[in-house]
Amino acid sequence: MDLTEYRKDLIFRYHRIAGKRHSDKEKERFIRSLLIDLGKNNNEVHVIETKNQNSKNVISRNIYVGDVKKADQIFATYYDTPTAHLGPYYIFNKELQEKNSLYFNLFVGLFIIGVGLLFTILYTVPQLSSNLMTMFEIILLVVFYFIFFIFLRKFAMGWPIKSNLIRNTSSIIWMLEKISENKDKTIAFAFLDNGTTNEHGLASLLKSVKANSKIFYFDSIGAEKNLYVNKNNQVESFTSQKFDDYGLYKIAPGIISNHELILMKSDLKENQLSENNFKQISDFFK
Repeated sequence: MDLTEYRKDLIFRYHRIAGKRHSDKEKERFIRSLLIDLGKNNNEVHVIETKNQNSKNVISRNIYVGDVKKADQIFATYYDTPTAHLGPYYIFNKELQEKNSLYFNLFVGLFIIGVGLLFTILYTVPQLSSNLMTMFEIILLVVFYFIFFIFLRKFAMGWPIKSNLIRNTSSIIWMLEKISENKDKTIAFAFLDNGTTNEHGLASLLKSVKANSKIFYFDSIGAEKNLYVNKNNQVESFTSQKFDDYGLYKIAPGIISNHELILMKSDLKENQLSENNFKQISDFFK
């Protein structure tokens, strides 16, 4: 299978079939599919499960290809998908991004509660007081409140976004393409959990690598915007970066607005991958 057909196959499976990776069940389905793909080339694969020290309920399942403890270079990305949020995506500002997600959940949650209260005041209370409700009307009322509380619970936990080709399936696809052609044993790969929330999966990886290694962490690289690199909170153009020092390099496309690298919602909803960014990254890391 040539690269074009391989990429189409990956897009179909990881965008169309396993494109939403928010709940534990959705993540497990993705991991099963990923392990099948990685097993085809006799890769050394490890699934590492860790608990967040600050919250024992948060579990990260990282998938490592190769030996991350000995590797000189580690290519990494996150595989979980984001929830709805207000405004653009602030790529390197997790605190601001989390606030925008919370504000979205708050506003929509308040709207749903308002609808429920109005329905209760204007319909439920008068109907129950009249004692004239039929069995069919009672069943409809129960169904309404059942759906109401499901939606309320969904938004309290965050509403998963369905259009995830750019963020962050695109980075997963590039990684799988790189793995399929890699023969260098000094390179390892990491598919990380909880990248859209607290980056616990990334923190777990950083504890495992050796001090003199380089970690290249990709985010939304399929967006049709110029690539940037964040090293120690210093953001520079990808083309100007030398990658001489050891440590973590976060690589993502976007535009600079008010000293923040962002992607607009229209960028995140694109259904085409940036061939230019894929080629630029692949050529650099040959």
